[in-house]
Amino acid sequence: MRHRTFGRRRLVAASFVHSRPRMAPYGAKKALIGTNAMAFAFPDGRGGAITFDQASSVLSVGDVRRHAREGRPLPPAAGLTREGIPTTAADDIMNGGPLLPFGGHKGASIALMVEIMAAAMTGAAFGFEDHSSSYPGAASSNAGMFLLVMDPAITSGNDATERFMHLIAHLHSDPDIRLPGERRYANRAHAMQNGITIEEDLANILFSLRP
Repeated sequence: MRHRTFGRRRLVAASFVHSRPRMAPYGAKKALIGTNAMAFAFPDGRGGAITFDQASSVLSVGDVRRHAREGRPLPPAAGLTREGIPTTAADDIMNGGPLLPFGGHKGASIALMVEIMAAAMTGAAFGFEDHSSSYPGAASSNAGMFLLVMDPAITSGNDATERFMHLIAHLHSDPDIRLPGERRYANRAHAMQNGITIEEDLANILFSLRP
């Protein structure tokens, strides 16, 4: 179940998931911890939810792959070469260089928190204990996920939904603000109303997969 589903059900949800080491903590020059991700969602009071899902690194591994495929440089301070030298070349990261945490020591602290929540609190292997990459076809890396779901109607002592709406309205007092997930919801609503346009070659592939 996705986090926005919890949000739509008027619940608040947070989750933490870790991975094998792909990131150098603040001050380090080699990968010692994962790009450990966390997600959070709460209801917007209008039937939707404000959601975010982000890695602890400046970029996710998927972002690096996309940069490498498109030949685009990484932003500054996104990663290091295998020798520990700062780089903006995505290929350096794909060839074993570590990513760096967003916000320096702050992102590194969040990655550590995620490791504790997702691994230590669940009994899963720490990222550095994951050797699944040595076994082609391994079904599991024994990574962990910690999911916390809260009912604000129980914890707040008042109408939490009204409070959420009040906060969101206050933030939208600046018309240029974009809250997490809002553009995605708007794009989805537009697509459901008007459809989407795709390239002809992709359409042919999709139609060929129909039973």
